[in-house]
Order: sequence, then C-alpha cells, then structure tokens
Amino acid sequence: MNWELMLVGVGVSIGSSLLTLAFAYLLFRWKLKELLYQELDELSISMKEKLREGVTEAGKELMPEFREEVREGFKEALTSAMSGDLIEMTAKQVAKNSTNIVEQGLGMLLGRRPEEYRK
Repeated sequence: MNWELMLVGVGVSIGSSLLTLAFAYLLFRWKLKELLYQELDELSISMKEKLREGVTEAGKELMPEFREEVREGFKEALTSAMSGDLIEMTAKQVAKNSTNIVEQGLGMLLGRRPEEYRK
C-alpha cells in the first residue's frame, strides 16, 4: 500500500472534519445562538408567571390563618397593656436605665474607669 496516498486520505479526512466543525460553529454563532436565547427568554418568562401564580395562590390560602394570628396577637397585646403588665415592665426598664446613666455619670465625675462602675 502506498503510504503517501494513505497520508493524503488522513489529511483530507481531518480537513473535512475541521471544516464541518467550523461550519457548525458558524451556524451556531449566527442562527442557533439567537434561537436558543430566544427560547430561554420565553422559558424564563413562563417560569416567572407560574411562580407568581403559585405565590399568589399560596398567599390566598395562608391569608386567613395569618389574619387570625395577627388578630390574636393584637388581642393579647391589648389585654396585657390593659392589665398594667406592659406599663409596669416599661417603668422598671426606665428606672433601671436611669440608674445606670446616673451611676456612669457619677463614676466619670469621680474618675473611675468604665470597668470599675460596671461591676
């Protein structure tokens, strides 16, 4: 068998394969890429719409329970405020904060370091 003829055949095969790949790449680059991106855009719009519909539906299903929880929480807050617990807790917190401020102020006047009057 003639080696030269065989090398020419292999070279032609490789060249043909490279030209096919180049043609496929150019075809993808010019036409298929646009079609692919257009298809992906349409798919993303469709997914957004379905997601929005799902979230809206879930919100409609959960809204009565949410309203009931808010209503109960509001009733509980009003009940505790009416009983004076909230006012008492607030008064205690104000007194504690005021005491801390006075203590820190006196500590600074007496030249104590913050670590000393925090203990």
